[in-house]
Amino acid sequence: MFADNTFISNVYNAAGFLINTFDQAGNMRSFSHNNMYRITNEIDTLGNNRQFSYNSKGALSETHGFEQ
Repeated sequence: MFADNTFISNVYNAAGFLINTFDQAGNMRSFSHNNMYRITNEIDTLGNNRQFSYNSKGALSETHGFEQ
């Protein structure tokens, strides 16, 4: 769904953490994190959502897919 070389817009929160990235087609990747885990959501232009959860060591712990 996402090619790493197509991202053109990044959004950061007040603390300087990357929270959203958009590519040229309008697909979005969002990030949330605390000291225990990191969650990445990928939402394409059709509304399909894939969610990836990573533990504090950076290992992938869960993957979920949601189709519109």
